[in-house]
Amino acid sequence: MINNNYTTNNVTPSFGKFIKIKGPNHKLDSLRQKIIQKKPKYFTIMPQKGKKESVLYLLSGKHYDKFIEIIRKNYDFLNVRLNFEKFMKTKPTNIKIEKAEKKLLG
Repeated sequence: MINNNYTTNNVTPSFGKFIKIKGPNHKLDSLRQKIIQKKPKYFTIMPQKGKKESVLYLLSGKHYDKFIEIIRKNYDFLNVRLNFEKFMKTKPTNIKIEKAEKKLLG
């Protein structure tokens, strides 16, 4: 009898980004749509902080992997979304909307 079960381990390190962008809702929503279209490697999440101002988080690589781990541990997603930085246990890089457009979208 031949056993055809193979197990492979992927131990390559995954580098990534964790970026926080603050600004008006309409500008962040526009930036988010552009990022989704042009840079699909980024995961975006935009918890509503206020009626006029919000925060947009961009995740990729190891930070995205950590986010998936948090969700898999059956945390309440709404609580994770509203307290995002607390659950990530990492401080994001803060950048302005204009710099994000230039840096991320070219």
